Amino acid sequence: TTNNTVQGNYLGTRLNGTSALHNGRAGLGVSSNAFYNLIGGTASGAGNLISGNFDAGLYLIGTSGNLVQGNIIGADAGGTFTIPNAIEGMYVQYAVTSLIGGTVPGARNLISGNSTRGIFLTNSSWNTIQGNYIGTAADGVSPLGNGNTALESADFAGYTLAHEASHSHYHLPDEYYDVEDDPAPECQGNQDDPRCKVLYGIRICANVDDWHTSLMA
Repeated sequence: TTNNTVQGNYLGTRLNGTSALHNGRAGLGVSSNAFYNLIGGTASGAGNLISGNFDAGLYLIGTSGNLVQGNIIGADAGGTFTIPNAIEGMYVQYAVTSLIGGTVPGARNLISGNSTRGIFLTNSSWNTIQGNYIGTAADGVSPLGNGNTALESADFAGYTLAHEASHSHYHLPDEYYDVEDDPAPECQGNQDDPRCKVLYGIRICANVDDWHTSLMA
């Protein structure tokens, strides 16, 4: 199936959007042979609330060409407190050419408060992650961290990451560092400093004066 639209739903919460009414697995799944789907959107009310589920909030597996925009994944409807999905906010595997977020008004996803990673990509390529808030509240500044990392990639997952506002309450575990990325001299031997994190080629450059963190390719 192709060109499906999923908009304006509460998936895993009660109608008030402030407490969980979980699904037994993921909140929403897009898998093999489902292509070019719109999950959310940029218009007012088009985004989905995907929180409180017993698995990932949203997974994309074996699919391509999807737009994921304007959704709240892992928080309440107002984006101020957590209703965590039990694993990742988004799980992306064997997926290509999807856009998560974007530059147009309303495209931003809020992916915060999930139990493990905000976004996990594996065996995927040519996906773009842009303009989202990952690990912050809806104001883009207040912390609403994911339980492990904002973003993790594995098994040759290639993607473009641009202009993210991100925060996780937790330091990235040592095994996520790629020392061959040659961090700045002041970061060598000082990997516990959040300004010096390097995660699979993504340098996390934190402004220590606030919770606003910028991820750059």
